[in-house]
Amino acid sequence: MLENQGLFHVTWGDGFEWIWGQGGRNFMLSGDTAFYAKQREIMAKAIYRDKWHAEVKAFYEYITLRLLHEKSYKLAGVNEVDVTREQVELRIIW
Repeated sequence: MLENQGLFHVTWGDGFEWIWGQGGRNFMLSGDTAFYAKQREIMAKAIYRDKWHAEVKAFYEYITLRLLHEKSYKLAGVNEVDVTREQVELRIIW
């Protein structure tokens, strides 16, 4: 399938265009031609540099700690933070 672009096409180009307008149609994941392949190659070089996994991990650690300090509160002498997602509440005590 991946080698037969004439028969099997990317299906979400229309959706990207609907969400982002004409620019979405030209997004690197919106098509199969050499134009889109070149975009993917350029983005891969820009994003996936040496030690990119460590950089992403450091970013999430930084943001997580910052949010914990910013959003936590003391309750009975203990640091707590309430995290709510999709109607499920999680209370973290740290």
